[in-house]
Amino acid sequence: MIEKILTEFGPVGFPLQEAVGYSVFGCGHTNPKVREVSIKLIASIYKYVGDPIKDFLKDVKESTMKMIEDTLSKTEWIKVVEPPKR
Repeated sequence: MIEKILTEFGPVGFPLQEAVGYSVFGCGHTNPKVREVSIKLIASIYKYVGDPIKDFLKDVKESTMKMIEDTLSKTEWIKVVEPPKR
């Protein structure tokens, strides 16, 4: 759903800090499925925002950050050049 929002409207005005913060919280969950979905959400946001997303990942444990970085290294960044749909 978030990827659809970013695709249709672009990252401008998207609450990046809140979405990434929520994902970071999920990365620390005891359920591995929650951690997996949280990392996928970070990757979906990264796809449209790029490296600036890393500014919001400072509180992530080193082991979790390794998994996130591995996922991001496999994620292609899409440079949004068209204005978002309204």
